[in-house]
Amino acid sequence: MFSDDIDQVDTIDLLRETWYRMEYALEVTDAVIWDWDHRTNTVTFYPSALGIYGRVVETTDEFLDIVHPDDEERVEAVFESMGSEFGSTTAEFRIRKYGEIRWIEARGRVEEADDGAPVRSVGVARDVTEKKRQELELQEKTERLEEFASVLSHDLRNPLTVAKGYLELAQMDCESEHFEHVAQAHDRMEALIEDLLTLAREGADCITLADVSLAETAAQAWETVDTAAASLRVETDAVIRADRNRLQQLLENLIRNAVEHGGVDVTVRIGDLDDATGFYVEDDGRGIPEAEHEQVFEGGYSTSHEGTGFGLAIVEGIAVSHGWSVAIADSDAGGVRVEVTGVESNE
Repeated sequence: MFSDDIDQVDTIDLLRETWYRMEYALEVTDAVIWDWDHRTNTVTFYPSALGIYGRVVETTDEFLDIVHPDDEERVEAVFESMGSEFGSTTAEFRIRKYGEIRWIEARGRVEEADDGAPVRSVGVARDVTEKKRQELELQEKTERLEEFASVLSHDLRNPLTVAKGYLELAQMDCESEHFEHVAQAHDRMEALIEDLLTLAREGADCITLADVSLAETAAQAWETVDTAAASLRVETDAVIRADRNRLQQLLENLIRNAVEHGGVDVTVRIGDLDDATGFYVEDDGRGIPEAEHEQVFEGGYSTSHEGTGFGLAIVEGIAVSHGWSVAIADSDAGGVRVEVTGVESNE
């Protein structure tokens, strides 16, 4: 008898602790538990529906009264399906709360009676307005970037192609020392368009992570860049979590930056950071004044007449899309050292 009392006390304590945890979870997630009795068409909320919906809701008809008119038909269809089908359901919809539009995410499960008819649905609803706003802002940003990329790809490239064609015709008709300057200007315009297009697509595209060899990707990047008499030293065997194409693009830009700013015979080294948080790319060329370290990732910054000034901005964009950080330092040889941190390694 005494043992049974102890077991009962333990059970009550466990239930109380579980209840407190559930209340805390609902509080921090701004959520409510809902319980819909299909037979009486009554809906019970815990905590009160007042917090999330702005009013007391006791039936599905009262619930539909607060649903945004554009979403009402869809929510009604969800109710109908829950009245005839079993399993889990998830829906996102808008409501009107105190004159403001809020987004709600509701998840639920339908339970059946002994005769197989739907008898009850229980679930959780939470306010996801901020999440939806961020999603919509990101969608708008992506659409603007895609529109910008389209302008770069067509509206700017086409006139440049025409200008190059006329330059070739002019070179066939006569000779002039000015033609070379025109051709160089065309090449620079094309390089600027490519870099701006890369920046635009960087913000619009998603990344696909995989296990990637840093050394192999560095070798591939080296092959795609005009490195003149420069040399590469890879001192890493790390396998990191990254988007292979984006990582190669990042390394290509750092290598190209080293060659353009450090000299044609520069030595580029790629290796692991001592604290194992990432990797570095450094050279033994001309360094960047410490006062300008914060400016180098700004679009348009360049210390070379040949550079477009967007290479390191692209590097930072790729790093950020991976959740990495990138910083400038001085190499031991007095050149530029770019450190990429926050990199996940599989070693």
